[in-house]
Order: sequence, then structure tokens, then C-alpha cells
Amino acid sequence: PVHLSYNYKFNDQGAYVYRIDLDKGFALIGNETHTTLQSRDSYDYQQIIKRSIYINETLYFISDAKVSARNINSFSESQTLELKR
Repeated sequence: PVHLSYNYKFNDQGAYVYRIDLDKGFALIGNETHTTLQSRDSYDYQQIIKRSIYINETLYFISDAKVSARNINSFSESQTLELKR
């Protein structure tokens, strides 16, 4: 997970997923965030992705607000589970 800020102001956060190839190097597959456009104006710690894991062909991104799942090959969204706050 990555947190971006500028002049001590929160800009964005999320997880960046790369494919690594010995010949071709790093290739960005995609990125996932749980923040919304409205929440980017303020720091909502519950929307910060804290963990990312993969099981078989699925990537899972976990925050206090939700768990989202994406296909590891196509990066298409599989499911999202909103968590009670």
C-alpha cells in the first residue's frame, strides 16, 4: 500500500500491482483505492488499504471500510464487501 501527500496534505492512497518479468522488467497492471473523491479532501483512516493478499487467481485489498477482490490476470473487479463502521 502507498500513501501520497504534498505539503502535509493527504492526496491519495492505494495499492499498486506490478507484473515482474526478468526480461521486460516492471509493468503496472493496475491500482486499487478505497477512497472516494469526497473523502480525498479529508483523511479517513478507515478507507486506507492496510493489506493486500492473493489467493489463487484473486487479489484481495483490505481496509477498515471494505474488502475488494480483483482477478489477478485481467484486474477486473470481482466483488466488493462493504464493512460496517
